Order: sequence, then C-alpha cells, then structure tokens
Amino acid sequence: MNEPIKIDKHWLAMDDDISWNHRVVEFEHGWLEIAEVYYEGDDVIGHTASGVRVCGNSIDELRSTLQRMLDCLDKPIIKGM
Repeated sequence: MNEPIKIDKHWLAMDDDISWNHRVVEFEHGWLEIAEVYYEGDDVIGHTASGVRVCGNSIDELRSTLQRMLDCLDKPIIKGM
C-alpha cells in the first residue's frame, strides 16, 4: 500500500472511485481524534489533518453526523500520518 496522503477536498470531487467515512485516528503522542478517512477501494489513501467538527443545516443532519461518529468508535483505530 502506498503511504497515505493528506487530502485536498477539491481533488476528491474529481475522482468517483474515492470514498470516505469517519474513523478514529491516532495522531502524535497517542492523541485520538475523529477524522474523515479516505479510501480508494479498500485502501486508506489519506485523512483530514485533524479531527472534524459536527455541523449541518438541520438537527437531522447533526444527528446523522453524530451517529456516524459514534459508529466509528467500534472500528479499529487508524494510525495518523
């Protein structure tokens, strides 16, 4: 697998083969944050440089984002770059 890259979201819009989800990422000194992790197929190709915030246009969008974040706590932790 290639070394993960930091993701430029403008680049993502040009590639239909890229997917993402929320995952816990372990950054320096064991610090854990929930980040957006990007995949090409099943391979991790990168993640956001830091944790993501909860935002949306409605309570339902906030609830959906929070649920995806909660779900990621049950998946293996990804080592940060």
